[in-house]
Amino acid sequence: MSVVYALADHCAIVMSAGLTALRRSSWTLGSAVLGNGVLAAVAGPAAQAWGLNGLWLALIAGSLIAATTQTAGFLRFSAR
Repeated sequence: MSVVYALADHCAIVMSAGLTALRRSSWTLGSAVLGNGVLAAVAGPAAQAWGLNGLWLALIAGSLIAATTQTAGFLRFSAR
């Protein structure tokens, strides 16, 4: 599970750097707030229900949301 989390997190970091190069750092901030907001909302209940595996799944979900929204923003703004 940690490999999947690391892959999703590093993809988000690469997209963040790309958006910063395009001078769209506010999109990066919004994506991070969205991904970490979901993580904050589901981490406790997931850990209570499924233990450590649930916490890993919550981390993966938050990172995937951040990476997906940053990728969408990068594709949107780099097409100009």
